[in-house]
Amino acid sequence: MNNMKRFALQDKRKRNYFEGWYVRILDQAQGLNVALIFAKTHFHKDPHAFLQIFDAVAGTNRYLRFPLASFSFEDGCVRIGEQTLSPEHIHVSEADVSVTLTISNPVELGKKSAMGPLLALPLECYQEVIYMAARVAGSVRLGTKTITIENGQSYMEKTYGRRFPKRWFWLQANRFDEQVAISLAGGKVPTLLFKKFGYFFILHLPQKTLVLATYNFARLKFSEQADGTIWFSLKKGRYKIHMVARQIHPVVLVGPQKHGEMTLDVPESLESTVHLEVYDRHKLIYEGFSEAAGFEWMYKKTDQRSKT
Repeated sequence: MNNMKRFALQDKRKRNYFEGWYVRILDQAQGLNVALIFAKTHFHKDPHAFLQIFDAVAGTNRYLRFPLASFSFEDGCVRIGEQTLSPEHIHVSEADVSVTLTISNPVELGKKSAMGPLLALPLECYQEVIYMAARVAGSVRLGTKTITIENGQSYMEKTYGRRFPKRWFWLQANRFDEQVAISLAGGKVPTLLFKKFGYFFILHLPQKTLVLATYNFARLKFSEQADGTIWFSLKKGRYKIHMVARQIHPVVLVGPQKHGEMTLDVPESLESTVHLEVYDRHKLIYEGFSEAAGFEWMYKKTDQRSKT
């Protein structure tokens, strides 16, 4: 599966269905930390396209509605009115927001899908990581502030299906040193045939990319601590990964409930932190810390272990 196949429109259903593309834009030196969501919903009572603009520095999220007919996917590009998104560019021109960026040097997954063989199952929600990290350059205007970006950072993924899981977590970070990046997603998926809980974790290191997931029988434990941090521990074969994540200044975004109805409150932070340790046969091979991590914590059970 190449990058464009992961990005491509799925359109699995024409009714009671959602599909969206999520892209982060980050330039910490200039105080820019933004996520954009290009999406559509086919909820039968309120079908429409929309753009969400999440400004983590201002602590705001805007939900801009468009007629469903304004959405199209052509030549590998998402279009909502005049707004366009592809793996190579971002363009937004709406009211007091303007984004014109080129995307380069993406860190991709090669032929692998983040969900592996789970893509073949009748799930309520699917997720693909389009790239773990990339460089962006261009300009961003938010209100009266215009920022010229020469060496910004980015991350891109997409989700689609009938609804978000009933409970889930999501963690993404690429501000470690040495070009290290992570993407973790897990949740309760009622229609998962052989498990009630599924997850994937992607770790990009300079030498290799590791994938630990439900489908390759990796083990995961996580717990919410009294100080508000979330501890994650993963193991597969010779590798062990430990992470401590802290959610900081979450802002409420809008997500899909049953049938793709866009009424779900989703607290998300783009200012979270992650401490990461990677072991190979008990030897610490990487330790690092990332600020500006993306984090959603919608899983309140204090401890969960994936069964293998």
